[in-house]
Amino acid sequence: MKKTLCICAALLLASLACQGQDNHVFKHFSLSGGLGSTGLTIDMGTMMTDHFGLRAGVDLLGIYLHGYKDYEDLNKQLYLLDPDLEPLPEQKADTHLTNSSGHLLLDYYPFNPSKSGFHVTVGAYLAWHRRVESLENADYGTWRKIADFNARRGDYADVPNELGPATIGYYGYQVPTSAEGSFNAYMRTNRFRPYVGIGFGRAVPGARRLNAQLDLGVQFWGKPRLYNGITGQRLTQVDEKNHGTFGRSRVYPVITIRLAGRIL
Repeated sequence: MKKTLCICAALLLASLACQGQDNHVFKHFSLSGGLGSTGLTIDMGTMMTDHFGLRAGVDLLGIYLHGYKDYEDLNKQLYLLDPDLEPLPEQKADTHLTNSSGHLLLDYYPFNPSKSGFHVTVGAYLAWHRRVESLENADYGTWRKIADFNARRGDYADVPNELGPATIGYYGYQVPTSAEGSFNAYMRTNRFRPYVGIGFGRAVPGARRLNAQLDLGVQFWGKPRLYNGITGQRLTQVDEKNHGTFGRSRVYPVITIRLAGRIL
C-alpha cells in the first residue's frame, strides 16, 4: 500500500512539475520556520503551478516532563494503623514526549493564490522513531520504599487497595516495577502517517516576500500501544476510564504557525 501511494505521488508530482515548467511557475522557492503541536518546524516550499504548491521539511519535538503523585490521604490512614510506620514518599517519574519527523505536503489552492491563501493539504509525515512517549522513574530510592511497603502490606488488613502491588498507572495501564523499584514503559505508533488538513497562507510569498502561514489538520498514526520498557512485553489496558485521550487516539492533531520568506 505504501509503495503504491509513493508511486502515485511521484507520478502526480512529475506531471505537475511538467505543467509548471510550461507555465513558467515552477521557479520560486521559500524558506519558513514555525512552531506548533509538531514542535519546531522548518520548511522549503515552492509553487509548482498556479494552484498547486509543495512543501517539504522537518519537525523537531522533544519534551521532558517531571511529575509526581503524593500519598497524603493514604498516609493519614496508615498513621492511624501504625504511628511508627514511615510515611510513603511521593511517586516521581520522568516523561519524555518525542515526535520528531520529516514531512512532504501538497497544497491545493482552489481560488486565485495571488488573492487567497486558503488551501487544502494532503501528504505524509515520517517519524524518526515509533516511540512517541516514554516513562521512567526519577527516584529509585522512593520506589524501593513503596515496593518494601507492598511486600508487607498484608500485615495491615485495613489498608485501602489503591496502592496495590508495586505498579504505576499510565494511560489506563498498570506498569509493573522490579523488586528494586525501577520501572519503564513506552508508547509506540506508526512511523508512516498520512496527513490531511486545511491552511491559510501561500507556500511562496508574493510581492511582499514575507507572509504568515497557518495549518490545521491531523496525522493518522494508528492505534497507540504501550510496552514494558524492561521486558519489551506489550501491556494490556485495565482501566478505560483513566485511559487518557493522547494514549487512545488514532490521530495526532497538527496546529502550526509559520513565517515564510521568498528566497528565489
